[in-house]
Amino acid sequence: MDFLQLGFETCGNATIIAYDKGVPVLATDPWIEGHPYFGSWSMPYTFQERQIEAIKNARFIWLSHGHPDHVNQDSLNALKDATFLIPAHCNKRMLSDLLQQGMKAIEVKSNEWIKVSDDIHVITFPDWNQDAACIIAIGRDSCVLNLNDGSARGCEWHIKKHLTQFKTRFLLSLLNYGDADMFNFHTEDGAQLNPHLLNVMEQGSTLGQFYAERLRMWNCTHTAPFSSNHFYSRTDSVWASKYEVPYEMHGADFDESAGTFLPGYFNYSAHDGAINVVCPEARERIVHDPHVFGDDWSESLTLTEKAETTKYFQRFAALHKNFGFINIRVGNQDHYIKLRGPKDRGITFEAPRGSLMTAINYNIFDDMLIGNFVKTTLHGGVAALYPDFSPYVGKYGDNGQAYSESDLVRYFRYYHELYGFRSWLAKMEFDSLNRVRKMLYNHPARPVAKRLYHAFR
Repeated sequence: MDFLQLGFETCGNATIIAYDKGVPVLATDPWIEGHPYFGSWSMPYTFQERQIEAIKNARFIWLSHGHPDHVNQDSLNALKDATFLIPAHCNKRMLSDLLQQGMKAIEVKSNEWIKVSDDIHVITFPDWNQDAACIIAIGRDSCVLNLNDGSARGCEWHIKKHLTQFKTRFLLSLLNYGDADMFNFHTEDGAQLNPHLLNVMEQGSTLGQFYAERLRMWNCTHTAPFSSNHFYSRTDSVWASKYEVPYEMHGADFDESAGTFLPGYFNYSAHDGAINVVCPEARERIVHDPHVFGDDWSESLTLTEKAETTKYFQRFAALHKNFGFINIRVGNQDHYIKLRGPKDRGITFEAPRGSLMTAINYNIFDDMLIGNFVKTTLHGGVAALYPDFSPYVGKYGDNGQAYSESDLVRYFRYYHELYGFRSWLAKMEFDSLNRVRKMLYNHPARPVAKRLYHAFR
C-alpha cells in the first residue's frame, strides 16, 4: 500500500520526504547514519525502515548547506543513484565537492521553480551566510518553507512573496536554546563559563513563544521542531547534553492564535489535509571515547603541522583587522600565530591534534567548534566568536572561499546581484545589528533587546 499519494513527512534531523502518486520524489538533508562533528553528534531517534528506503529511492536529494548533519558523508554513500540539487552559492564549493566524489549533482538556479514531479516543485534561495532555504510546493495549495539552520538573509522578501500563493504553509526551521552551535568557552584561568543559552533558559523564555513569533514573521500556518535533533556522544562533549531540548519542551507556551504547532515528527496528505503526528522511538544513547574518532588529547603538533595551521589562519584578511593573535593549544603546548590586529585581542583554541588537522586540511574549522569538545578562551575584551571570527572563517572563508578583502567584496556582490536592492539593504541592517550586539553582548539587557527586535520586525 502506498504511504502518501501526495504529501510529505518529516524524520531524522532535517529531512523532509515528499511523495507524489505514492512515490518518494524528493528528500532533504538526509543524515541517516554516522556521527558528524568528529563523532560529537549522534541521532537520538530511529528511522522506520520504510523511511530509509524512501530516502534511498528518492529521485532528487536537496541539500541546504555544508554542515555534516545536513551533507552527511556516511549517508551520501548510500545515495549514489539520486540526483543532488545544490544551491547556487558563490564559488560553488558544495557542488564541486560532490562532483569530485562522482555524485550526480546539478546546481539549481536561485529564485526559480523547478519541477521534480507532476505535482511537486521546489524553489531555492541561497544566502550570503552559506545557508539556503527552499519552498517545496505540494500540489497547488500546500507548501513547506524549509529554512533548516538559516535565516534567509537578503532573500526574505522574495520568499514571502512566493508563499502568498499557498493556503497551507508549513514552516520548518532550527529552533532551540543554542546547543547546535559552539558554546564551550573558558576563562583565562581555565574555568568553564556558563553559556549564554543557560541565561535564556533560566530567565524562563520558552521555545513555544519563539515558535509563535517565527510563525507570525513568516506568515505560515503550521510549524514543528526541525533541524534540532541530536545528542552529544563523545566523552569530552557529553557535558553539553544538559542543554539539549527534548521534543516535549519545544511547544511550551505556544500561542495558538499564531497557528498550529505540531509536537514532533509528522506526515501530511495534500489530498485531504490530514496531519498525523508520529511518536519517534528513542535510540540507545552511547557515548564514545575520543580515540574512536582518532583523537588523543596528549598528542602535540609536528613542525609541519604548526606551519600548516599558521598558513590557514593568516590567509583570512578579516582576522588581521580584528585580532592580534590566534593561539592553538594542542597536547598542552601553545602554538602562537601572530596577526596584525590589536595585539591584546585574541583567541585560544585547545583541541586534540587529530580533529584539528582534519579541520585545517579540509577547511571545516566550524565543524570542529560545533562539536563542543574544543575549549575556547577569549582574550583582550573579545566577547564572542561572532561576528568577527566565525562567519569570516567558517562561512565566507572555508565554504565561500573568500579570504582577501577583494574576495569578500566580490562574494557579497554575488548575493546582492541575486536578490537586488533588498539584499543590499538587509546586509546594511545585518552589519548595524552586529555592531549593537558587540556592545550589548555581556549586558543584562541583551535578551530583552533581542526579543524586541524580533517582535517589531
